[in-house]
Amino acid sequence: MAKLRAELDSSLTTEDTMAPWSKVKRMTYLRACINESMRLSPPVATDLLRTTPSDRCYIIADEVVPPDTNVSISAYTAHRDPSIFTDPEAFRPERWLTASESQLKEMLAVYIPFSTGARACIGRNVALLMQLVFIGTVVHRYDFALPGSSWTLQWEEYFNVWPNELPLKIWRRQDENSH
Repeated sequence: MAKLRAELDSSLTTEDTMAPWSKVKRMTYLRACINESMRLSPPVATDLLRTTPSDRCYIIADEVVPPDTNVSISAYTAHRDPSIFTDPEAFRPERWLTASESQLKEMLAVYIPFSTGARACIGRNVALLMQLVFIGTVVHRYDFALPGSSWTLQWEEYFNVWPNELPLKIWRRQDENSH
């Protein structure tokens, strides 16, 4: 949180009641935090079904996928592939900033919080814009606390994976760099 807040405080002022897009769009650590959050908790855990072509079969990881087979990719699982994401259960925004060009390409190939290709979510760019502005504003203006250092987030799994209770305390920041 300190690193994110430092990036926000270096660009945002007390005049910024809402983080301006013109400022947050260039914030690399904020974007890395959003990427990492979406990696660990994608908005939809399972991609939409697609059907393999009827004229051929595929072999994927030594498994034969026959023609006309419904297939889907679990973003939740793909985003936790330890061969691509070191320490996949950990929240590490730095992974998006320190990866080599080839590592980043590999990470982005399986990073599918909004699906991919022609059927990707048409609102993904608006969603990213809203996340950058909202998170930038809230983290710049407020402090947060969880119940204690031993508290851990519990998840519920239905169609998606949802966080259970989140007993978060929020209060306005008092230092001179914020509101």
